[in-house]
Amino acid sequence: MMNRRFVVLTAILAFAGGAVWAEGSVPNRIHVAVDGHDGNPGTETQPVATLHKAKELARERQASDQPSPLEVVVGGGVYYLEKPLILSPEDSGSFIYPITYRAADNEEVVLRGGRVVSGWEKWKDGIYKTNLKEQGLGRLRFHQLFYKSATSKKATAKRQVLARHPNRDPKHPRTGGYLYTPEQAKEGCRQLLYTEGDIPWGDWGDVSQAEIVSPYGGWYFAITPVWNVNREENTVGFRPIRKPIEKMNRFFVQNVLDALDAPGEWFLDYKKGDLYFYPPAGQIEAGQVIVPVMDHVIELKGTIPYPHKGLSITYQGQLEDCPRSDVPMAPVSFITLKGFTIECAWQDAIRMTGARHCRVVNCRITNAGNVGVNIGGITSAYEEVGTPRVKEATGYATVGAGAGGQSLWSNDPGKSCQVVGCDIWETGCEGIVLLGSDNLAENNHIHDIGLYAKDCPGINLLGERNVARKNTIHDLPRCAIFFKGMENVMEFNDIHNVVLETKDMGAIRSVHRNRYLGGDIIRFNRIFDVPGYGFMAGQLRPDTFMTYGVYLDDYTSNVKVQGNIIVNAGRSGIMVHGGNNVLFENNIVYNPMGFPSEFSPIAPKSEAAKAKARARGPGEKTIFRNNITRNNIMVSSMKGATIPYRFARPEFWGRRKAYFSNNLFYNLQKPDAPMGVVLADKKALSWEQWLDFGMEDGSVFGDPGFVDINNRRFELKEDSPAWALGFKAIPVDEIGCYPSPERASWPLKPNLKRFREKPVVKTISGDPRPASRVWFNVEFIDVSKTGGIGWSEEKAKE
Repeated sequence: MMNRRFVVLTAILAFAGGAVWAEGSVPNRIHVAVDGHDGNPGTETQPVATLHKAKELARERQASDQPSPLEVVVGGGVYYLEKPLILSPEDSGSFIYPITYRAADNEEVVLRGGRVVSGWEKWKDGIYKTNLKEQGLGRLRFHQLFYKSATSKKATAKRQVLARHPNRDPKHPRTGGYLYTPEQAKEGCRQLLYTEGDIPWGDWGDVSQAEIVSPYGGWYFAITPVWNVNREENTVGFRPIRKPIEKMNRFFVQNVLDALDAPGEWFLDYKKGDLYFYPPAGQIEAGQVIVPVMDHVIELKGTIPYPHKGLSITYQGQLEDCPRSDVPMAPVSFITLKGFTIECAWQDAIRMTGARHCRVVNCRITNAGNVGVNIGGITSAYEEVGTPRVKEATGYATVGAGAGGQSLWSNDPGKSCQVVGCDIWETGCEGIVLLGSDNLAENNHIHDIGLYAKDCPGINLLGERNVARKNTIHDLPRCAIFFKGMENVMEFNDIHNVVLETKDMGAIRSVHRNRYLGGDIIRFNRIFDVPGYGFMAGQLRPDTFMTYGVYLDDYTSNVKVQGNIIVNAGRSGIMVHGGNNVLFENNIVYNPMGFPSEFSPIAPKSEAAKAKARARGPGEKTIFRNNITRNNIMVSSMKGATIPYRFARPEFWGRRKAYFSNNLFYNLQKPDAPMGVVLADKKALSWEQWLDFGMEDGSVFGDPGFVDINNRRFELKEDSPAWALGFKAIPVDEIGCYPSPERASWPLKPNLKRFREKPVVKTISGDPRPASRVWFNVEFIDVSKTGGIGWSEEKAKE
């Protein structure tokens, strides 16, 4: 019987190779040009003017008695769409007769979901003013404004700053420009405390549109309208959010006219329709002001039944047993979007729901309020996350990590869809979402996303057999890739400088909360520089508290982590948090701030919870077993000891639960430092005591012999002791984006040497807690004198 994955892959590759046209057929072309006319027939000499008219012509031709492969060829220039381009099942192609919407060869085509604002007059202090009602835009409410300088050679416009206090700090764009809460308010979900004098309420006039913006609690984010201000008690009341704003959380106030005091800032008075802008070039005539007027620029809209609730945080069964959504099988199929620059949307640049065998290729995507390419139509379930909405978010179920963080409405999924060779930057949330099955993201360059949410990855894989391959992902507030579902693959991705604004995260992360999910593979990824940032031990600072290279969180199980290079992770190279059947094999972990690897079983906390777990039987998600760590190279830099592992809850120890073999250890700071294993309470076993537990075989200490660590070359020399332990070469030359006719740009420009800020460090005055990373100073214990550590032979056999 032919392997199912082989059948799926063959179909994907056939589609990815280009249109599969019938023998003797010639592609039918419809031409679009900025100087065209929608009364024209759409020929090369008589093009139409809009994509919407081209869609009508395409539908007519596909419905004829002689269908053929069809291309809508769009000539160079900037197209301001008056409404979204919506493609429905009636606009579908087929495997033999696919439809392609593409930019003309060697021409730059920009599709904007916005309007140019005109009628500007000088107001005061370098600020200009215009009225949107007089331009037919009076009903607009938006939180994004873009400026296209007349002298800029870039095709895209530049995002401007909604008037705020304090002003944006250009030297610290991620971690600066904030105020800090001195204490948590009594009702922290609807109120915050501020320090007297921090906010000039008395100098401001109308604040009826004011909003609080806060990345709080480590990974939450909120944009919420101000409801009231009590200047005597120094409190600000606001529309309730999901978690309380705590002591030392950071925030700023935005959307206040009197806070408009810096070049590049703007403000919209919704009631009067007056728009104010302080142009960065000084003169408004030096460029164009563009505002979004639609949710999505392009939308593919069909329906596909799918077990959405199987990806929720509450579902505990097999994904195949979960009921599917009650919708007809009516997908949009075999449509390709190729070669466009797409920008300026309230929500998604490209949104696909119920799409099958559709592709986005060689596109440049930016300035979207939600997702760059959203296959599955996800949107945060929390009103305060993302750019404020014009329409209420809806979906079949909430999926993702949950726990007050990434909780997403899901809509009709994608099936065998692809995002290939795109550049995606400055989106409000994710760069790419793949919800559904057999979807692919390959050779994409994603950076600087997550402007209106912080718990969002560069690529989000939700479902079955989705693949993220050979992407370059960097400079993100949170993780590069998040995954949840079955048999997803993350391979050959080049990831660096992520988790820059949050903590409790990994460069690649999952939160399954269902032991029946899994079969996922994380292999041959290069992961550099995962610092983390958050509040810890009396300071707001770069925070290693819970920041990892690969983070298998909350019962994530049945995962293979193989052949990855993880360098400068905030705390550990990998964290296995309560999962089962995790294979950590043939990886290099170099210079983590804490431990190369970490294992933290999760046990029921109360007797009632333990009884409930026993009643559920072997399917209970808290079981921790069959986790294997072998043939890895682990290089640490602790001065006092060489600690390859941190292992919590000794009652879960035993060869059937976790087994280690043929690993190579080294200490950069002190090669002769004593070895040990850290426990959860910062105590440590000596290496001899650890070996007595019978969970480790064949591992040794020695210099791995990297080729050139100063230039981040982690290939091994021929005489490396790792070869004798069974280590296999990692194909580093295949990692990351690569040149291709389907690549939007080459070479990649913003990368390792770009400007990166020195994070702001803020200390609470008078806080007694130490600011040092206390877990680095471990204390070795003698278990024979402490009455044991909770481990026993009987428990080890369980």
